[in-house]
Amino acid sequence: MRHEKSVRNRGIGWIIVMGALVLGLVSACSLFNQLPIARIVASVVSGNSPLIVAFSASNSEDSDGTIRSYVWNFDDGDTDTGVSVQHTFVTLDPVKVFHVTLTVTDDDGDSATVTQTIEVTSGGEASTGTGIPTARFTVNKFIGVDPLTVTFDATSSLAGSGTITSYNWNFGDGKTTTGSRPTHTFSPDSGKTTTYPATLYVWNSNSQVSTAQVEIIVIVPKNDTQDDAPIADIHITDPDLIYESTGKPAIPSLFEVKLDPRGSSADAGHKIDYYAWDFGDGDTHVETSDLEVTHIYELSAPSKTYVVRLTVFDDSGQEDTFVANITLTEDED
Repeated sequence: MRHEKSVRNRGIGWIIVMGALVLGLVSACSLFNQLPIARIVASVVSGNSPLIVAFSASNSEDSDGTIRSYVWNFDDGDTDTGVSVQHTFVTLDPVKVFHVTLTVTDDDGDSATVTQTIEVTSGGEASTGTGIPTARFTVNKFIGVDPLTVTFDATSSLAGSGTITSYNWNFGDGKTTTGSRPTHTFSPDSGKTTTYPATLYVWNSNSQVSTAQVEIIVIVPKNDTQDDAPIADIHITDPDLIYESTGKPAIPSLFEVKLDPRGSSADAGHKIDYYAWDFGDGDTHVETSDLEVTHIYELSAPSKTYVVRLTVFDDSGQEDTFVANITLTEDED
């Protein structure tokens, strides 16, 4: 049994394998060159076939130079190049996991690679069988400074029986709309930080309905200045296997991961008001303190990579985001 995590940050690399920690400076092909850091942002990480996913490598970086090339491998025979690409995943299997790999190469010829998994289902009875629909949606932002424009995407919703006939939205601020991919701008009338319960209603052709909801937090800064932005930072513990499943993929194994944001800091005279966590598996969490958070990840495939983001907001409304990859790996006996 092995569980593995790889995180890269500011030229330092470390890997935890089988509970043993090895820490050291990242080496490069040339003596003094620092390796680039490859990072993936995916518009969605799961959905029904055919699944269209937009990928971005814009968060990748090279601390002592520039990135010259971005090469994508979609694990289905197709490849692409560029900072931003789009790909359609197709499968007839009930569930198929694609391991999308990004390789970035810097101006010294050194490379770094990162992998993001995309889970695609064939639909089957989920879209043509019996039962009520399932409402699902993602947002590009769940917290931000007033005015906050949010893009919603409900295309991963399931019809149940029949077909989906309508997507109805209530944004919790008195405004409503329809459609699978609406955009809405939130701006509190009260002049105070406000949380809006945004709700999706999905109806199918048998007049059945399902709902899903997310809270959108709109920050009204207390101290609007032009001082330096805060700095986000995370320390991540070795993933701990807390449940080993013998019935994957229907029943996943479970890993516990602890994430510590106390390395984050605000400019002199300021403080961090919000710690916004996006765990990379569809779950998000907002804290108003630098408490360590614990998150449970599911592993239904031999391995899976999650992209974790911590965004901190200070009392002037400025923000910074730290991105890390957590790879869960479970050996097959």
